[in-house]
Amino acid sequence: LQYPQSHLSDDNWMVRLLVRRRGAITTHDLNVAKEILRRKCLVGLMTDVEESVRRFESYFGWEGRRERSDESRECSAKLLEG
Repeated sequence: LQYPQSHLSDDNWMVRLLVRRRGAITTHDLNVAKEILRRKCLVGLMTDVEESVRRFESYFGWEGRRERSDESRECSAKLLEG
């Protein structure tokens, strides 16, 4: 817990990585990073796995496929339960 609060840690490392910046970052940098994620990544939330899976199914076109087998439904249920 001490490392993240020390001078050794790099704040906003993901923003820095996405915008390729080493110095101070700005609100503009944050907005650029968000836009990169919006355009290039499909993000799911662990706090709402079921909704995330529904979004993945919709995005990849999995929802319109033929009926899933019992085995497939059981596998999905196990994954969603954690």
